Amino acid sequence: MAIASARSLKRLRGHLTKPESFCTSILGKVFLLLGLLTPLGAITGCAGLTSSASTTGNPPPAALDITNVQAAANTTSTAQIVWTTNVTANSAVDYGTGTSYGYSTPVDSAMVTSHQVTLSGLAAGTTYYYQVNSTDSNGNHGHSGGHTFKTSAGVSITTQPASQTVTAGQTASFSVAALLVALPAVLLTTTVNSAPLSELVVAGVV
Repeated sequence: MAIASARSLKRLRGHLTKPESFCTSILGKVFLLLGLLTPLGAITGCAGLTSSASTTGNPPPAALDITNVQAAANTTSTAQIVWTTNVTANSAVDYGTGTSYGYSTPVDSAMVTSHQVTLSGLAAGTTYYYQVNSTDSNGNHGHSGGHTFKTSAGVSITTQPASQTVTAGQTASFSVAALLVALPAVLLTTTVNSAPLSELVVAGVV
């Protein structure tokens, strides 16, 4: 009877020790799994912070660049100033007969990348200095100065001889040379048969 009781007690102890070992094993695996997942969580958190930082705020505005500045279609009293910008912007020109300019066109508020401003009221055969200006919608301002152009000289008329003294009945003959821009000199001759000689009238086709 005592032997049976001892065997029963041993079996009971065996049953009691198994759940403790099982629980210890399960807890160990849980802790191991948590240990493996913790670095991943930290990495994910850092990645999230990095991604958030990279998308925060607006990108810096592009710089306004001015290129291809030219003076075209010059006449005796006008000139056309053209230039381009890398972003849409308004247009204005400072100009004058010296490097300090002195005159400015009104600002053309049209936002464009190909700019064109016409200068008028210029003196013939004169060198002008100019600077182009543009401002974009973000307030970025750009300018390009120190450029020059020269207006056309127009027509230059000379006579040979420069003057004559005549009396009534005499004939006065003059040779008149008219020099036109971009054309060869054209020689015109006229004869005046009146006195007193107060003006020379030149008739011809140039």
